[in-house]
Amino acid sequence: MIDYQNMKLMHYHGDEAAAMSETTSHHDAASHDLEQGVGWHRRIFRCNTCDEEVIVEIQPPEPAANA
Repeated sequence: MIDYQNMKLMHYHGDEAAAMSETTSHHDAASHDLEQGVGWHRRIFRCNTCDEEVIVEIQPPEPAANA
């Protein structure tokens, strides 16, 4: 599991790195999919300078194969 509270995402604007902050204002239908855990695996981060957004997504674990 990723500890989002201790993660710092940044991206470049020329030679400068700009911080990105987690946002909850934009989400899609997949973030409310009960079969996928109501978005527990997806976070949206927005650049504090230009408002560009990225999605950080954790893939759900694969079900264990029966041996």
